[in-house]
Amino acid sequence: MSNKARFLCLVAVIFGLVTLLNAEVIKVSRLKKAKMEFSIKRDLFSPGGVPASGQPRVEEPLPEKKSTDEREKEDDLEGEVRRSIAFEGYILKNNRGNALVNVNGEFFVAVVGEILKEKIKIINIESKVLTIEVESKIFQIKLKGDQNEENE
Repeated sequence: MSNKARFLCLVAVIFGLVTLLNAEVIKVSRLKKAKMEFSIKRDLFSPGGVPASGQPRVEEPLPEKKSTDEREKEDDLEGEVRRSIAFEGYILKNNRGNALVNVNGEFFVAVVGEILKEKIKIINIESKVLTIEVESKIFQIKLKGDQNEENE
């Protein structure tokens, strides 16, 4: 045998021994663990402890109830909007509808998307109804002359 063949055999034997000694390069045996059972020792979300069924309680959220203060505040806001904002007229300008809006005696010519007095957003303008948003609440203001006809 030549030196080259002996060297290759020696390398093959060493490689084989190393492979045998470190047969588990990735320790698969460590990846396999016994499954742990999941169980509830106690219910952390209620002071009563574990529910009778052994299953966690799923409580549906309660519907939001508005306090009388919140309802009064909403009623006050609506009353204030009705008292202070008037839809005086509808103007067709450049093929766009514009609204003539009276806010506490101050007149504005407004278009959709415009914000008046930093809190009144114009949502929609129609010939008889103006839709506005004030403090995330939507209100419909009728044309000033139409309100008088309904009251008579």
